[in-house]
Amino acid sequence: GVDDGGETFALAGATPLTVVSNGRPHRVNIFSFESEAETELVCLPEAAEAVVKKVVLANRAAHPVLAGPVDLVIDGGLIGHTPILFVAPDEKFEIGFGPDAALRVRRNVERVDEKAGTLGRYVRQKLTVKLNLSNTGGQTRSFEVRERIPVSEVEQVQIDFDVKGTTPSASPDKDGFVVWHVTLPASGQKKVTMKYTLTKHRDVVGLP
Repeated sequence: GVDDGGETFALAGATPLTVVSNGRPHRVNIFSFESEAETELVCLPEAAEAVVKKVVLANRAAHPVLAGPVDLVIDGGLIGHTPILFVAPDEKFEIGFGPDAALRVRRNVERVDEKAGTLGRYVRQKLTVKLNLSNTGGQTRSFEVRERIPVSEVEQVQIDFDVKGTTPSASPDKDGFVVWHVTLPASGQKKVTMKYTLTKHRDVVGLP
């Protein structure tokens, strides 16, 4: 085969195993490891209207973890499955353990277009993102909410973030991400509003 400069490993099964010839996949225990884990609740409303439990850990094995499906187990019970990518030894990786059932998220985007006049070269669009967050559980929950605004790489497109119109107060980082740290008491609710204006030359295509 083609030499890609990597290392070749021959990994043996931890115990003898009889594979039944039924055409179905069978799992073989190759190695195991334990790792310290960091957990947090995160919300990316643009991707999913949910607050997800994220676990960050490191591959403490001497061998890489290959890409594939992962079983998610909590308190000895299987709660679901998720895929992971290739993880090198000592590399950190993230696993999502599904949404928190007590936290609800609703996202709404309002757009107001200001069309260019006959001689105008630019069009403007005002966008308002509204998030309704609620905690239906009996315990206080703290989590991170992350939204994003476009980041222009051309002079024909300009993004103006409305600091005064954004509540609670927040500002985007260099990559356009806006982060809020939210704490909701039991049966609590909170509204988050983000506003910005997108101005583009009428010859620019590919933007909403």
